[in-house]
Amino acid sequence: MSYSGATMRFISRHICVLAFAALLLLSTKGTSAWSDNRVALVVGNGAYENISTLRNARGDAELMTTTLEAIGFEVHQAFDVDRRDMARVIREFGTALRAAGPNTVALFYYAGHGVEYAGINYLIPLDAHVESAADLSIEAFRVSDVMRQMEEAGNSINLAILDACRNNPFPGNSRSSERGLARVSAFNGSLIAFAAAPGEVAMDGEGSNSPYTLALAEAMQYPGLTIEQVFKRTRGAVVDATSGAQTPWEESALIDEFYLVPGDPSNGSLSNLSEEALLWESVRNSNDAALLEDFLRRFPDGLFATVAAAKLKGLLDQVAIGVFPEEELQFEDEQLPCAEGFAIRVAGAIRCVMPGDEFRDCAACPTMVVLPAGSYVRGAPVTEEGANNWDKLQHNITLPAAFAVGKFEVTFDEWNACLHDVGCNNPISNDGGWGRGTRPVLNVTWNDAKEYAAWLESRTDAPYRLVTETEWEYAARAGSQQPYHFGSDQTALCEFGNIADRESSVRNNTNICSDGYPDQTAPVGSFKPNGFGLHDMIGNVHEWVEDCTAFYAPDYTDGRARTTDCHTPDFRMLRGGSWSSDPLNVRSANRYFSFHDFGSRAIGFRIARTLEIIVP
Repeated sequence: MSYSGATMRFISRHICVLAFAALLLLSTKGTSAWSDNRVALVVGNGAYENISTLRNARGDAELMTTTLEAIGFEVHQAFDVDRRDMARVIREFGTALRAAGPNTVALFYYAGHGVEYAGINYLIPLDAHVESAADLSIEAFRVSDVMRQMEEAGNSINLAILDACRNNPFPGNSRSSERGLARVSAFNGSLIAFAAAPGEVAMDGEGSNSPYTLALAEAMQYPGLTIEQVFKRTRGAVVDATSGAQTPWEESALIDEFYLVPGDPSNGSLSNLSEEALLWESVRNSNDAALLEDFLRRFPDGLFATVAAAKLKGLLDQVAIGVFPEEELQFEDEQLPCAEGFAIRVAGAIRCVMPGDEFRDCAACPTMVVLPAGSYVRGAPVTEEGANNWDKLQHNITLPAAFAVGKFEVTFDEWNACLHDVGCNNPISNDGGWGRGTRPVLNVTWNDAKEYAAWLESRTDAPYRLVTETEWEYAARAGSQQPYHFGSDQTALCEFGNIADRESSVRNNTNICSDGYPDQTAPVGSFKPNGFGLHDMIGNVHEWVEDCTAFYAPDYTDGRARTTDCHTPDFRMLRGGSWSSDPLNVRSANRYFSFHDFGSRAIGFRIARTLEIIVP
């Protein structure tokens, strides 16, 4: 199908984010205070029925909603609306503006598919079905329809931001291969801002928001910036984030100054910013989730909390995989895909792994170590110093399949990822005063640990769980039948773990060595690993396992968790000892238990994952 006359260009949300801020009729020179009324309509369309869905449309709209509310806007919002509902919300927006009065600042934000044809920009509702250019006037909304609602309300300032130009959503209906939007000239009292130059590709971003929307939401909240400085700051951030691949641009015909956020208007220099803004300057370009989490802890309700949370979520949404072949395996009939080892699914891709290999299923996920199938003798011999009725009933164990165990105990950083993703509920108000970050999370109950495992499973679609008690001892021994994986010499304990050492105030006649962390936890990985490459299997924090409290049963010989015939269902097992444990209580065979809903500064956990082997 072809069309004569004007060239038809369809632009969807994946290529060029347009911020079309028009009709900025500024009547007060040097305005530095908010207007009496600020009213916004935010629409996010992503779950389209007849064209490609948009992953970030709703997230961008939600970020803009929170940002606008933080700077004084009354926000009306609508997500995934069809043509009928879109017409309704636009009409209701106009009614709200007229009721608010002529001194109102009006703002319309749209995230979704957009189309430009013959110089007219169209917004695409969720149920649009466009077979030819003639359908646009029936199936879509002109931007001018929205602008007319704003203009007829008689407002002094009107802004329209359209996050709506990426790839052509109807490629079969266009003769043009052009990208980007046509240049639009600004008229007196207006500012037109685009996320990318005409024809230039605007990136969707790695996380939950596009680089442009994330940068704009941040810049809008700085106090004392003129509207031109807001877009200049946005442009610099996008250029940095995309390594120069995307350059936002603006055409301005503004006569007077306008400030979204009041403050000292002396060029928005850093010397005039608050403590929060100064700290934000130091972390805003960081890809370290821990720094962003620290910022949010210090300023949970601050100016930049919204953007910090969005950036953190974006980081946690990025996928990170361990050291594996870059290309996915190609399966062929009658041919094994792995020259050595076996194939599993990691972060949605098929990878070859061998015992000892490490992987992560996502950036926020713990590093996992592949452990081989194998056999060992569980429990302590009666001659082992410290052996008791709980751990000296030895019996043979065979683990028939490889599995994965966390390289480290779960850290505060990893726990906070679950907390921010609303997968975990315990904020851990008491960290012992020792710090968070890469220290093991503590004060967690068995129930908390189970909640974290369930979150990992739902987030990665991989079978995460707690380690079983049998698996834990196998992992801790790493092939040794001695009291400790390295042997029986207690003077070597401080090389491999954090215990009640020579400097500890809680030691029980312990004078064997110094580990450097008396009476506190140590950051995970501070000590040598065992033979399986696992750290802190000795001390640091007691680790919850799946099993209930019971004496050893001879029929549990294959790695299963003991969950029936328990002494009491209220108790669960703990293994490994802690920073306050003496040498005899960090033996590989030592067992400990507590109430499932009890937490302390000496209790944490480690995670496990079943390996669904694709090809043996």
